[in-house]
Amino acid sequence: MLLRIIDKIEELKKQPIIRDTKTIEGYGEKLFRVRVGDYRILYDVDYKSDKIGIVKIDKRSKVYE
Repeated sequence: MLLRIIDKIEELKKQPIIRDTKTIEGYGEKLFRVRVGDYRILYDVDYKSDKIGIVKIDKRSKVYE
């Protein structure tokens, strides 16, 4: 699973908004989430510096806590 998560992060570095990206509501800043099996990656995108910031990686049942 760890390799799948790393592969997904590498994909996000090249293209931060991919086909399975969803927007997360209810946070101060605009966050996105992408699914990797039972895990979710929450991240934000800084378009000015062309970087993504990983906020949290956890199982679906815990990631939004």
